[in-house]
Amino acid sequence: MANQPYTRLQRVFPAIEAAFGIAPAGAPSNTDCCLITTFSDDAVNPEIVRPDKTGAFGEILGIMGRRSATWAATLSAAGNGVKGIKPDCDVFLQLLFGQAAVAVASTSVTYTMSELACPTATVFDYNAPGTVTQFVALGCLCTKFSTSFGGDVPMLSFSGECMWVYDTVQAADSNTDAIAPGGLVTFPVQPTAPVVNGAPPQGFSGVITLDGNTFTTLRTGSIDITLARMLEKDGFSVYPINPGAGLYSVSFNCELYDDDSAILNTLKTAATDPLGPVISMSFQIGTIAGNIWTYTLKNCRVTMPTYDKQQPRRTVKFMGKAHDTSIGSADAFVLVIT
Repeated sequence: MANQPYTRLQRVFPAIEAAFGIAPAGAPSNTDCCLITTFSDDAVNPEIVRPDKTGAFGEILGIMGRRSATWAATLSAAGNGVKGIKPDCDVFLQLLFGQAAVAVASTSVTYTMSELACPTATVFDYNAPGTVTQFVALGCLCTKFSTSFGGDVPMLSFSGECMWVYDTVQAADSNTDAIAPGGLVTFPVQPTAPVVNGAPPQGFSGVITLDGNTFTTLRTGSIDITLARMLEKDGFSVYPINPGAGLYSVSFNCELYDDDSAILNTLKTAATDPLGPVISMSFQIGTIAGNIWTYTLKNCRVTMPTYDKQQPRRTVKFMGKAHDTSIGSADAFVLVIT
């Protein structure tokens, strides 16, 4: 029986590109490794149907269309374990925020949004056994992000478009065009001694601050970001061309146990007040230095809460969106790892 690939035997090595769709020189390296729960990279190359009439109803052979691809990664939110050192998932976070983090030695790593930048990455996707097809996603652009907390392990999800997914089958095909390899002369072998750091914090530990008040009754929560970035797929090219920036939207939800406390009533009032007051929110996940993730959302407009009355203890769920402090400030969403 032939060997079969196993999803548990998959490693990815992401690296930021200096030029769109061109694999960085020297990548992948052992220090590029990032542990993942799932990673997918899917290429699309549809057939274009020939539009001419033939006098019959059957389709005649068409031509190959434009190439495109998508990617998605899910992983645990694991800090480096040392304050001021970037986490292994730094490349994915750079794709989300659009720029490199500001790292202060022994203190913090801070990620803030950049409006115009659209960095892309090459993600080397290796599977076991080494004889099966290996992949590399080129020109990866992040268009969606979500994080969830309140469960055992806080999770991060990234996804978007990419220029193309090159693989070992194409590398062995003499008919493969010059663009598909992304500058790779040969398909790189997997680094033999990958380095990974840190561990995820407990998803149910930390400090939750909503409208300036600390809550201990949070059950679950999540933050979702959609970015209107895209790869242009109507250029004079078989492949997508350079990425462009666009609007981004930051939404959130958090579910708490319902009670008659003054601080929860204040939050309910903010959600139901017809004047629509805005509040700030802070979700600190983790309590151990080097692995504390704090998400700050500013100018949040909370919509009408919903109640779950089917549980033994009633819960109340708040949803809404965060907004920049002023036009162009790009501060609606900030991540600080300490």
